[in-house]
Amino acid sequence: MNGKEFLEDYDPQIKEVGYNNYSYTPDQVIQRLNAFKKQLRSNNVINRFSDPNFIDNVCISYRNDFGLLNKGFQYKLRFDCKQWMRAIKNNYI
Repeated sequence: MNGKEFLEDYDPQIKEVGYNNYSYTPDQVIQRLNAFKKQLRSNNVINRFSDPNFIDNVCISYRNDFGLLNKGFQYKLRFDCKQWMRAIKNNYI
């Protein structure tokens, strides 16, 4: 059973998955996700998740006042970021 058959079996009204002006069939969504996972593995992106500079950049992107926060709050934010990166690595890739 492919993705489209699965979704149509679940809900016969489902024909395609849309986002903004782009539409993909369920099979195309699954294919694109698998290609994304393969790209992440092949480019060794996972190793960046533990790089301290990468973690700081993610924290700055999340909180643009990161550099102005006290050291204790920066530490907590870095810790939370590392936990999210670990969860992504363990569950999605």
